[in-house]
Amino acid sequence: MTSDQTMSVPPFHRDCIRSRMRLFSFVGFAILFAIHASDLMAEDPVAVLITGPVSAVLGEKLTFEVEIVNRSGKTLEKLRIIDHFDEGLTHAASKSPIEQKGTIDMVAGTARRLTLEFTTTVQGRQCHRVELLDPLHVIVGMATACVDVAPDPKALSTQLGSETPALLPSTPTAAKPTLPSAASTSSSASSPRELPVQSSVPSIEMDLSGPASARPGDVAEYAATIRNTGSIPTGEADLDFQWDAAFEPLEASDGYVMGTSKVSWKVPSIAVGGFARRQINVRVRKDLLAEASSLHQSNTGMGKACLKAVLSGTPGGLIVADESCLVIESTSSLPQQIRASGIRMVLADCDDPVRIGNTTTLICNVTNTSAATLANFTVVISLPETAQLVGDPNPARVKIDGRNISFESVPSLLPGGSTAFELAYRSSSKGAFKAKAVLTASAFQGAMESECTTEFLAP
Repeated sequence: MTSDQTMSVPPFHRDCIRSRMRLFSFVGFAILFAIHASDLMAEDPVAVLITGPVSAVLGEKLTFEVEIVNRSGKTLEKLRIIDHFDEGLTHAASKSPIEQKGTIDMVAGTARRLTLEFTTTVQGRQCHRVELLDPLHVIVGMATACVDVAPDPKALSTQLGSETPALLPSTPTAAKPTLPSAASTSSSASSPRELPVQSSVPSIEMDLSGPASARPGDVAEYAATIRNTGSIPTGEADLDFQWDAAFEPLEASDGYVMGTSKVSWKVPSIAVGGFARRQINVRVRKDLLAEASSLHQSNTGMGKACLKAVLSGTPGGLIVADESCLVIESTSSLPQQIRASGIRMVLADCDDPVRIGNTTTLICNVTNTSAATLANFTVVISLPETAQLVGDPNPARVKIDGRNISFESVPSLLPGGSTAFELAYRSSSKGAFKAKAVLTASAFQGAMESECTTEFLAP
C-alpha cells in the first residue's frame, strides 16, 4: 500500500496505515510552503536588466548587455526572448521585432546574459524593449532602454567647412574664395566677419506619461508632451499613438485620425521654448477577466500592456519615441488552491496483500486542520478495473458510475474535525492495483488526490 499524502488519523484507523507514511507529512509541508511563497510574489517572475549607452551619434554601433534572472522560485521552461526596437535603430538580423532562435529553460535563481547590437540611423530618442514570454504567450519579464542620438560632430564640421566660403563676399581677382588670415582679419576693419551657422535640424524632447497599473474595465489616460528645446521652430510633424491589444480607445485630443490600434495627429510647428500636448484615454478590456484563469493561477497580476508615442515627419528626418507600460491587475483574488487550504486527505487499505476472492477495505479520511469551516466538499473514489464492489459503502448515499463511487456532498466540516468514507472490494485477477480518491470543494480551486495500491495474490 502506498499513499501520496500523510496526515494524523483517528485511533480507529491508525492500524490501517503503515508507519512509513509519516515521512510524507514533511513533503506536504514543503509543498504548502512553496505554494504560499509563490503567492506572495507581486513582481515579474523574471527580472530583465539592460545596460548600455544613453547617448550616441548617427551611424554609431551600440552594444547593450541584457541580464535575465529567474526570481520566480521555480523552474521556467520554453521561454521566448523578443526585442522590439524603433525605426532609428537597425539590427543585422532583420527589422523589428527580432526573436532569439529557440527557447530557454531557467532553473530558479539562475541568470542568463546576452548581447544586442544596433546601429543608429535616425536622430532623436530611440528605444528598444526586451520581452520574455512563456509558452502561453504571457509576458513574464520586460525592460526598456533608450538612447539619445545626435548628429555626428565630425560629419557636421565637414559639412559646415564646405559651406563657409559661400558666406563670404566673392573676390573677383581670386580664382577661388579663401578665408582671410588671422593677421589680416585683426589689422583690417573692412575684412569680412565669419557668420554663425545655424543648425537646420530642430531639437525636440517628448515625454509620454501614463498610469503604472490598472484593472480590467479601468480607464487609463496617456499624454505626450512635446517640447522645442532647440534654437529654431520644429516645423510641422506627425504624432502617432500605438497601443497593445489589451486596450480599447475611448477619446482623444481634437484633430485626431483613427487607424487600427493607432491614432494620429498633425502637430503644428512649435516655437522655440514652446510645447504641444496630445492625450488619449483608453480602457483596459474587460474580457481579459475571462482570459486570466488560463494565464495565471496566482495573484501577481494578469500581464502588462504598453502604449507608444512616435513623433516623425520633422525637418531633417528627426524621429522621437517614448513608451509607457502598465501592469494589469486582477479585479479580485483568485480562489485559493485547495492544496494550500489546510485540508488533509489520505486513502489507505486495511488488508494488504489480499488473496483473490477475499476483500479489502478502503478508508478515505479527511481532516480539516485550517481555522475555517470546510463547506460543500465531495469525495470520489475510483476503483481498479478488476475491482468488484462488495456490500454498501459508508456513508451509504453514493452514486456509482462504472468504477467511480461518488459520495454525497458534505455540507460542512468544522476546524479540527474529521470524517471518513469507507468501501470494500475484491479483485478478479492477481497483481498490484491502484485506487484513487479525489476531493473537490466549491470554495477552492483544483482538487486534492490520494492513491493507495493493494496487491492481490493467487488463491
